[in-house]
Amino acid sequence: GLEFNLRDLGMMIFGKPIGEEQNQRARGGRGEDRFGQTGVTPEQLHEHGAEERETPFPNPRNETRNQVERGEHMRPQEKPNPLGNSNFITDTMHRPRIVSQPIDTTGMIHSRGEGTEGVNDREYAVDTTLTPEAPPISEAPPQEMAEETSPPITLKEILQDAIQKPLFDWNGTRFNFTQTNASLNNALAGSGSGITNFLTRGIVSPEEDDNGPSRAYQLGLITDPAGRLLFHWQNHFPFLWYSVRPGLRAGDPFGGNVDVTDAFDQTNNFELTTSRPLWTGASINLNWKVSFGFDERDALNINSEGEPNLLYDTKMGDVSRTFLSIPPLPFLNITQSGIANVGVKYNAAVIAAERALGYNFPASTAIDTARFLLPTAQHNTIEQDAFMNGFETLPFFTSFLREYLPRLNYSFSWTGLEKFPLFRFADHVSFRDAYSGTYRRSFEQLPGDSLDLTNLQTIVYGFRPLVAFDMTWDKLWNGRLTTSVNYDTQTQWAADYASTRITQILSTTFGITANYSRDGLTIPFLKLNLKNQVTASFTLSQTISSNNYYNFWTISQTPGGISDGGLTKTTIEPRIGYNVSQQLTMEMFYHYERTTPAASGLISPPTLLVEAGFDIKLKIQ
Repeated sequence: GLEFNLRDLGMMIFGKPIGEEQNQRARGGRGEDRFGQTGVTPEQLHEHGAEERETPFPNPRNETRNQVERGEHMRPQEKPNPLGNSNFITDTMHRPRIVSQPIDTTGMIHSRGEGTEGVNDREYAVDTTLTPEAPPISEAPPQEMAEETSPPITLKEILQDAIQKPLFDWNGTRFNFTQTNASLNNALAGSGSGITNFLTRGIVSPEEDDNGPSRAYQLGLITDPAGRLLFHWQNHFPFLWYSVRPGLRAGDPFGGNVDVTDAFDQTNNFELTTSRPLWTGASINLNWKVSFGFDERDALNINSEGEPNLLYDTKMGDVSRTFLSIPPLPFLNITQSGIANVGVKYNAAVIAAERALGYNFPASTAIDTARFLLPTAQHNTIEQDAFMNGFETLPFFTSFLREYLPRLNYSFSWTGLEKFPLFRFADHVSFRDAYSGTYRRSFEQLPGDSLDLTNLQTIVYGFRPLVAFDMTWDKLWNGRLTTSVNYDTQTQWAADYASTRITQILSTTFGITANYSRDGLTIPFLKLNLKNQVTASFTLSQTISSNNYYNFWTISQTPGGISDGGLTKTTIEPRIGYNVSQQLTMEMFYHYERTTPAASGLISPPTLLVEAGFDIKLKIQ
């Protein structure tokens, strides 16, 4: 597993974007005071002005201080005591009244004085001095001067816009790989557990079968428990090579033979996920996945000497990965993917294969007879490639790696839509959209076969949801209401090579859910005001599905397929609950479900299910 942040890596290479640097300077930045001084402790800063003090000013009135704590001589005076520091108080009740002329502040502004921290302002400010105000600018600077003063675009900004933002502006990128191996073997020689061979033998002395399995087997490097891993030097690349020397099994002490089966299973999983913000309130998550593995069984016959002889082996496995398939639109098909494209690729491949074998039939005859004339393995490979390549949008590579390269799946969310006039009726509104697609191929190798034959291929893709709105009202009838409206689509294709059919299941779902909760219940005529919780929910959904099937050699003649039924399922379910406490809850519900088969299928009759009930849950501890 590996987790890293591409955004931090991009900042290390290209530096911070210009906008972020300006915002950081405006906020003061990390380790930066608001005067622009970096790395200065508060004790070293010069004193702030009086207008910036954190504690309020003392009461300006000349009130008598506490005489017990300060003494009578500490009473505040408007004038200094001419008798010095004594207990006598100057008579300040009869003082001459001096009328000063008001200061003319026309055209003046308060500015910082020497040694003060005043702020330029027309209003009164502490620690300022009056200075002439600068005249306003009557004319705007010419356009030529403005263009000359604008900063030029630098190479750093170009690299950030072209490389850093699209490639490195991703958060929380995670890569995970897991591999699981399981081996099961029978008729092992010796009675040891293998710990002696693992720790001591093989380094200073050879390993012995009586001590149990070898070290290479215990490390998962070989599948033969008694085998030996040998290294060889060679005079060409890669210069160092290895081989496995088969080992002996436990022989029959009575001189007979015994049949055993060895099993080996392996699975591999790769996953890559990342996300990034797009704009305010919007974000996107991307993921890629691939998984492949196999299960191999070897039937062995062990003679009296412990020599194993392979009778036959079987193998089965599967490959799956994320898949991208955008269905063709009725008026535009730039993706060139779908069932029609599968038929085109199949027709072209079988015609070319028959002509390579010397058959020169017309196109229609070659397509219809390909499954009988071509070898089974070759025809199976053609069907496999046509199915995968025909449905895939924007294909990459043409080699065997194409089946193992995952494609993009995503989920998108956008919150804060209540700011737009269309959604101001709700307190919170969000939008969701997600695409997921999976491709899977299962194969097997029967006894006597040398090639893997595909027996099943499936492709499942859909937008779940295609459109979804979540709305919330925080205060509605003294409670909280949450609703969700969504529309989903999903398509499933399956190519079963035993029945030589391609089946399609197309389904669309429309759903509405609402949940209401309120704390407290008031009953006026009983004069009750309870503090318990009342809940209510409502669910409405309708799913419409249709089934069709195709044959590889008839896709071009029946582009819509042959109908194989379908159904329409409608569900309505309201619920009302009352939670007395965490130990006692009560709920009433009504469930309505109707299933109607499609007229073309008529496989089963329509059904109707109605349920109503009352649930009481009591928890006793």
